[in-house]
Order: sequence, then C-alpha cells, then structure tokens
Amino acid sequence: MLSDKLYYEVQDEDLALQAMQVAEEKLNIKKVKQKEMIKNKETFLKQVALMPELSRNKLSLVLHYTLQLIFLTKQNLLKILVTTI
Repeated sequence: MLSDKLYYEVQDEDLALQAMQVAEEKLNIKKVKQKEMIKNKETFLKQVALMPELSRNKLSLVLHYTLQLIFLTKQNLLKILVTTI
C-alpha cells in the first residue's frame, strides 16, 4: 500500500509529519489546478462551439499557423544547436 511505503520512508525523520502535511497541501493545490484547467478547457470548447462557422475557421487557421511557427522555431533552434556544437 502506498501509505505503508510512505510511512516506511519517513518513519525515522524528525520532520516527517510536517513534510507529509506539506506534501498533502501540494497534492491539494495540484488537484485544484487540474480542475481549473479542465473547466477552462470545457468553457473554451463551449465558446468555440457557439461561434459562427466563419469564426471557427479563422480560429482554426490561427491555431494552425501558430503551431507551424512553434514547430519551425524548434527546428531552427535545433539547427543552430547542432551547427554550434
């Protein structure tokens, strides 16, 4: 069991309880952030679905060219790195 593994790892540590409490807080923060990201994604998708088709097409083009730019930038950075090594 995971709790047994955690206990075994920290049982002799002086600050084990505080460390576990900090870890619990981090897990809770991560869980909240994940829920917010999912909610934001769902909201975005709902807004896109409500857009007129022309606006969706424009958005699609913008996303397409943005991804191309990111890809080309990565390729250029790799070329620069390879040629300088």
